[in-house]
Amino acid sequence: MRLIFIRHGDPDYVHDTLTEKGKREAELLAQRVKNWDVSKFYVSPLGRAQLTAEYSLKLRGDTAETLPWLREFNGIIPTSDGGHRIPWDMYPTEWADKEIYYDRNNWFKSDYMQTGNVEEQLKWVHEGIDKLLADHGYIHENGMFRIEKHSDETLVFFCHFAVSMVIIGHILGISTMNMWH
Repeated sequence: MRLIFIRHGDPDYVHDTLTEKGKREAELLAQRVKNWDVSKFYVSPLGRAQLTAEYSLKLRGDTAETLPWLREFNGIIPTSDGGHRIPWDMYPTEWADKEIYYDRNNWFKSDYMQTGNVEEQLKWVHEGIDKLLADHGYIHENGMFRIEKHSDETLVFFCHFAVSMVIIGHILGISTMNMWH
């Protein structure tokens, strides 16, 4: 099985859409995607990923399944000023010298990550990708995959950087903190 993760085009985050540059990127991407041998497309529910996918899907005459857990990773950590921050924006000086962040099974259990909803969001994404891959014959057990049915399928995911790194880290058994940074 082959998995391809495509990050949305240049975003207009305020309006959850694409900038003019992002639309041009999506048009150019569609020219590449049109000839790929793809079994199934999946897309984030957020506008910037939906619009990026739309160009490729329209050119191919194809459709995509929208998966809620493919949205931008929504793990947040509260800040002392009443706001919040996202864990992939942590500076290396905040985490790189702490062993727990290198542990694929425990990085999200650090005291700092536990102040927010990172573990809950991580579990949601992991369960989503594990179910999807199980539906295609790949069962995730003890950090490895048991193949019930070999597949030569290509699955394409139109989504976001942070959630892609969460998924890839989970599949490969690598701490997401390392993937983000």
